[in-house]
Amino acid sequence: MNIVVSRRARVGPHGVRPALFARLPVETTTSAPITKNTGRTPCGPTKIRPYFPAAAILLIVASFLTTTRCGSKKAEKVSAAGFNVVLITLDTMRADHIGAYGAASPATPNLDALARSGVRFDQAMSAVPLTLPSHATILSGLLPLHHGLRNNGAGSFPGDRDTLAAMFSRGGYRTGAFVGSFVLDHRFGLERGFEVYDDQIPRQPDTDHVMGVEAERPADAVVDRALSWLDGQDVRPFFVWIHLYDAHAPYAAPEPFRSRYSDTPYDGEVAWVDSQVGRVFADLQKRGWTNRTIVVVVGDHGESLGEHGELTHGLLLYQPTLRVPMIWSAPALAPP
Repeated sequence: MNIVVSRRARVGPHGVRPALFARLPVETTTSAPITKNTGRTPCGPTKIRPYFPAAAILLIVASFLTTTRCGSKKAEKVSAAGFNVVLITLDTMRADHIGAYGAASPATPNLDALARSGVRFDQAMSAVPLTLPSHATILSGLLPLHHGLRNNGAGSFPGDRDTLAAMFSRGGYRTGAFVGSFVLDHRFGLERGFEVYDDQIPRQPDTDHVMGVEAERPADAVVDRALSWLDGQDVRPFFVWIHLYDAHAPYAAPEPFRSRYSDTPYDGEVAWVDSQVGRVFADLQKRGWTNRTIVVVVGDHGESLGEHGELTHGLLLYQPTLRVPMIWSAPALAPP
């Protein structure tokens, strides 16, 4: 399989164009081969460069064009038009706490399986270690300098900038978003292009602004809503964004993960989130949609966990808060 996974980013007056990748200058190789040598088709080993998570968007867009499959003397063109797209964003997810990224005690069998069957990006970097501005970048391809969101709980995504959901909607897709934290409430502007934007998260009316922004709902509730939406009878292909916030502090995973990881409660949250990601994968398999669906899983930022003197994230710019997982899988387009 010969997949183009990088193009030189073009920076215009509004930042990185949504149809191209933003990337860093250091080369690395993927953990699993994404190319195969067959016949005369040029499918040799490929090096890829580290990407900002916005690259997830661009992989999706690129896949709607044409993919070259290397299985014979002559390359076969495979169209991804009409494929479903599932974007799962994992809040506060350190790459090195996932088995596929070298975790010493992996607690992520579902993410690890996805990495084995797809493409794992080893050096994906968050544009900013904060939930709202990072998601604005993931959903638009714009850096914070150009979309204007710099912090949680303030501002709104500009109305004159395009979003991934808006592009899918114009392409005839049904679109739904299901978020796990008030920090991504529709008032901050990311709902544009979504027919359904499910941000029904209870908030205590007497809480202060900071605590109100941190209001959340558990991953299983978010996944329940998303899977219920998929039950609809709409025959259009779909784009669904599922945001799981649970790995954010405080670390209080439900049982049995809380007891199982009592010494490392952050890993308990990671394991809990992985179990809910697995529910999404299982549902796609049960419905028979796997071969017509592109799945992208990406973190919005990581977590310091005390490294460099920072307990969580949002202040310092080091690997623990910037390096995130990004895994892309489309079995019909890129067989393992």
